[in-house]
Amino acid sequence: MSNIKEGFFIPIEEAILNPLTGVVLWIVFSILFLLWAAMSVILRYHWKSYSFEQKKITRSKQVYFTGSFLFIAIMIFSLIFYSL
Repeated sequence: MSNIKEGFFIPIEEAILNPLTGVVLWIVFSILFLLWAAMSVILRYHWKSYSFEQKKITRSKQVYFTGSFLFIAIMIFSLIFYSL
């Protein structure tokens, strides 16, 4: 294991005792982000195709994406500080 890049692999003891390593959390975040992105595409299509009252839909989009970006930013900052 001396030729393995330092910090790339986690010792098995550490992985068992502390399963929430930064790498695992980044993987979980990436999967959730992809699911959020897919859902957002579906919602935007739905809002564009089936909206009746444009003012309400515009407000819904603003609330949804503002809240989403706020939560995503909080998750990224949390992951960065957790990984340090």
